Amino acid sequence: MDAITQVSSAAVIVYALEWLKRTPALSWITVDTSVLNRVVAALAAAGVALGITISGDSASGWTIAIPSLTGLLAGLWVWVQQVLLQQIIYDGAARRTP
Repeated sequence: MDAITQVSSAAVIVYALEWLKRTPALSWITVDTSVLNRVVAALAAAGVALGITISGDSASGWTIAIPSLTGLLAGLWVWVQQVLLQQIIYDGAARRTP
């Protein structure tokens, strides 16, 4: 995964999580649920880094594609990079200080 894709993916995840925290229908994820927020962010990073994809629609059904074990192991380093990039972007651009 190239650097621009890494940074872009991390930024999309950070801003998507910020949007989710402000969505009234998702009262279980807020600015006060820091541990849950980190878990959700780490899972999102894993999805990006490991190449797990979801495709389909309600009419034909949904498919979740998971790479081979070799691909998953190679993706572990990319996952670490994604988690770190998300934290850097959150700290620098999204965190609200009281």
